[in-house]
Amino acid sequence: MFILTLRRKKEGNLWKTVYQKVLCACSSMSSGREELASWDFSFPPDKPTSLYPRSWTYYSIPEFSFTLCIRQVSPDSSPVTVFIIDAENRSDVHLQVSITFTFRNGTGYQKWCSESVCKADIFEENDGSSL
Repeated sequence: MFILTLRRKKEGNLWKTVYQKVLCACSSMSSGREELASWDFSFPPDKPTSLYPRSWTYYSIPEFSFTLCIRQVSPDSSPVTVFIIDAENRSDVHLQVSITFTFRNGTGYQKWCSESVCKADIFEENDGSSL
């Protein structure tokens, strides 16, 4: 799962987070999970395409004239994948783009739900403002 964060430059060297969402169309992932309640899962599915061994999805954020394409390539039959990310800012405003990749820890054991604990932490800037 990916989390997209867009930040806009304020005065001096300070940046303000203006957009942050989980790039996942699964709104039910946060329901009933106190640990994930602060995560925004409201991003709608947007143009997913796949052709084995590749897949790609375009995400459009019109309020910032911003488009993101995440491509996934799985070389041969190895149990690995490569993510290629293209970001396009069509606005006149300079944006700082951050993409976080996260996945659930687990060993494949049947009862893997008890193997790890998901949590969300609040991070702070040097000036004490939370992101």
